[in-house]
Amino acid sequence: MHRENQRDPDSGHYGFGAMIVTVTITHAERDLWIAVILIAVDDLTGKDPGYARDASDWFHSSEQNVGSFIWVCHLLGVEPTAIRRGLTLGISETCSQGS
Repeated sequence: MHRENQRDPDSGHYGFGAMIVTVTITHAERDLWIAVILIAVDDLTGKDPGYARDASDWFHSSEQNVGSFIWVCHLLGVEPTAIRRGLTLGISETCSQGS
């Protein structure tokens, strides 16, 4: 049986149906997921249009399953909208400097 995880924004706990799970990650796991985000940023701003499209889709997805952008952000304790806003500002700034 598949249950989609949902994060309680007030407690930071993940709920699986009626079950609440507290997620604790190690430094290595945190570093891994930060690296995933950084690689996606590189892909988004890189020269390969296929990678850029895939990275954009990942960043803008509303999925919350394991490995999704929102799931990674919640695992790291950051707001997905803040990162998306930062990406938009950073990309706009980079484009205007290149002109």
